[in-house]
Amino acid sequence: LEAREIIGDRGLARLGAEEIPPIVTRALVMDLAALDGGAHLEAGRAIGPAELERWCESAGLAPREGEAVLIRTGWGRFYMADNPRYLSGEPGLDLAGARWLTERGVVAVGADTMAVEVLPGTDHPRVMMPVHQHCLVEAGVYLIENLDLDAPAAEDRREVCLVAAAPKF
Repeated sequence: LEAREIIGDRGLARLGAEEIPPIVTRALVMDLAALDGGAHLEAGRAIGPAELERWCESAGLAPREGEAVLIRTGWGRFYMADNPRYLSGEPGLDLAGARWLTERGVVAVGADTMAVEVLPGTDHPRVMMPVHQHCLVEAGVYLIENLDLDAPAAEDRREVCLVAAAPKF
């Protein structure tokens, strides 16, 4: 299959988001913003298995097969408020953190960032966006970007029902 068979002037001819089936599942809202003692994690701050395990231990919860994980880094506060900073990089999952989640059978990983994964990347300098490649291509796990997770975090809601459906345009 060649790229020109999939990508055209009007976007994707195949494999577009409109092909994703609806997702209705429990999601863990992992508020990791305070990991380093602040209101948000800094750009380039990688989230790996140790941070994910620490959250699970403190919350008394763990992701189960078929569920989703939503990661709050606090970085969303800069969206449309300080766009140069927002676009300068972001905290997020490193490849080991992504593998830790996919090994538990999650169906989706979301975050309050534009890429879910740490930018600039730290895992493989020669591989562009390794978390995307692992989750989407290797593991078949969806990534959900730019989520507003401030309200559930403020209410200390660690479990929510995630309902996600791509409109069929």
